[in-house]
Amino acid sequence: IQGKKNVTLTSAQRLGITGREGHGLYLVLHADDIHTPAQLVEALRDLLGPSSYYTDSLLQRLVRALRTHGQIVIWGTMELLAECSSNLVNLWLDGDVVASGKLGAVMLERASRLLKHELVCSIYTRDELRREQRAVAVLQWLTQLARSCDPLCQTVAESLLADEHLVPMLRADFQLCARVTKAWHSLLLTLLAVPVFKSRLAAAYCDTYRHVTGQYARGMGVLERSGYTLSVQFLNRVTYVVGLVQGRDLLGKLGKSLLETLSVASKTYGRKIMPRLDPNHFVLTHRRYSPCISDLKCVLNVKGMARLFASTGGTFLEDWVQSLTLAQNMDGQIWRSWTQGHV
Repeated sequence: IQGKKNVTLTSAQRLGITGREGHGLYLVLHADDIHTPAQLVEALRDLLGPSSYYTDSLLQRLVRALRTHGQIVIWGTMELLAECSSNLVNLWLDGDVVASGKLGAVMLERASRLLKHELVCSIYTRDELRREQRAVAVLQWLTQLARSCDPLCQTVAESLLADEHLVPMLRADFQLCARVTKAWHSLLLTLLAVPVFKSRLAAAYCDTYRHVTGQYARGMGVLERSGYTLSVQFLNRVTYVVGLVQGRDLLGKLGKSLLETLSVASKTYGRKIMPRLDPNHFVLTHRRYSPCISDLKCVLNVKGMARLFASTGGTFLEDWVQSLTLAQNMDGQIWRSWTQGHV
């Protein structure tokens, strides 16, 4: 398309071109704590097809690997090219836009099979997967450097800026693979010994809270591998909490995030105008509201914060009342099987 102006590419064509420039396309499945092993096996069988090679035993091993590593490459360039003719592949390698669109459409169709089962997946290029491996090595090296002595720990902490580094990494929390997350959190825990860095991380955590909580409410990520595990480092300290409440409306963001999380599980019954919570929604059955509640408890346990709970100066009280309104009559005489658990 060189020399042509105002050429609009489809999403499939852009994906195909990106895959050629990035030396291949790979479909990556992300782990969550919502789907059961049986549901994952069913989704994988739908993705991979009825081939006798994919036995139940093999698919169960894939599920265990997914739970262990946080994400796995489930379909790649080799499988993609096997779906296409050799002539189409050669045209794609030569940069043909139409051929790129056809290959991109095949990859998008495979991804849609996983999305149909409400699973979270991403499409990576080979170059992106390699950069991910290098990122792990860099994070591990920085951690060892910071642990070696206090001056170097201070230097590493000062080099990580809030807007340039901390905010983007925290926003991408649920897109990171387990190895990157482990190395990243290890570095953060090491640098939290520096008070200035702890203040910077607390501010970035507050600024990204609604974004990350929104992703978690929609089914992304696993709590034990998320940035939520870091909040106890600063949300139970008077100095940090007071600063976040006064300067960044922490209470307002906690209340709004809780309301938005519960709203994901709400629906309107019959002709009723006011929505109420669906007790069978995964937000409730898998307690995806718990990070908001835990952080809110930490903040309210700080001296003086409970007094601001009913303050009319912010939005927290209004959002809190709306959350309670959603919970009204959420399970009015609804019979459920014992296998569905208790909310």
